Amino acid sequence: MAAMSRVACAALLALLVMPAVALGQSLDEREFATLLGQAGQAYEEGRYAEAETLIQRGLRVALRFGPGDLRVGLAQRNLALLYRMQGRFAEAETQIRAARAIFDAGRGPDDLETAAIVNILGTVREDRGFVREAEGLYKQALSIREKYLDPDHPDIAWSLNNLAMNYRSQRRYGEAEGLLARALKIWERALGPEHPRVATALDNLGTTHRLQGKLTDAEAELRQAARIWERLGHPSQAVSLSHVAALLVDQRRLEEAETVATRAREIAERGLGAAHPATAASLQTLAVVYREQRRFDEAEPLFRRCVAALETSYGAEHMAVAMALDDWALMLRRAGRPNEAALLLERANGIRARAARLNPPG
Repeated sequence: MAAMSRVACAALLALLVMPAVALGQSLDEREFATLLGQAGQAYEEGRYAEAETLIQRGLRVALRFGPGDLRVGLAQRNLALLYRMQGRFAEAETQIRAARAIFDAGRGPDDLETAAIVNILGTVREDRGFVREAEGLYKQALSIREKYLDPDHPDIAWSLNNLAMNYRSQRRYGEAEGLLARALKIWERALGPEHPRVATALDNLGTTHRLQGKLTDAEAELRQAARIWERLGHPSQAVSLSHVAALLVDQRRLEEAETVATRAREIAERGLGAAHPATAASLQTLAVVYREQRRFDEAEPLFRRCVAALETSYGAEHMAVAMALDDWALMLRRAGRPNEAALLLERANGIRARAARLNPPG
């Protein structure tokens, strides 16, 4: 379930748009700026299909300036962010690599815009299981940003947030906690306490505190994140609610956990669709609640749907699939089906072994 904190981060990655329409711009320049501005608004409000249509239109306009124009790279970058939010990770990587090639050529590898693209590439590579490679990309982006930006700049916080989540994936919880606390303070000061990025940082800090056993802090942070998402009307509310429900399971507050997990599932399915990673996480959380209530017949179909959705989004070899299989196997053992549980655990352990080969120590 912890894997979905990364989706909360993805949900709020800001779409960078061209400067506002200015006097003297050509009609094509104005059209491009308008389309990407509209797409950014749709993205922030969770209207992803509309955002994709607008960005694709913007890309076609940008190509009028030539295939190597920076506006082409910017549109590709925004498509990558959108595809990642939708769990379309292979498509996201294709777009962000194309954008990086354009910005490397047009701005150079030591430019702030290039740093933003490197940061996004890190998230996509981590989504696909390359955790140590992603760490290097995050550090590269952070180094460039620290060279040019004030320490309290919001873009510094993005790099801190992503590096922290990478450390958490590596079980380096103390390092992750410090970076997330710093990112949260930066965003609260720069953007205000109700901003989507603040909700992202609160969710990520809360899930980190849960892993550290700091349950009181975790619950307060996760509930605050869910309240911000709710006021914004954003489907990432489902992510934070799933994390609240998981924490309630830890505390054996199962009736309350069921209520919260059911709500998370409804929000995710309505706002993100049946195959989205956040929907998969909500199914997994509710299935765990049912398992702990010994409602095995209700839990198992949810586990099946969860694994299918994760496989669709991440691929069959992702660690999120392994964690879902672990939870499902525990249900099968408790239901008196040890042989079936063993098969799921064998598959989960195989995924872990292959992931370890992608991320050698050192």
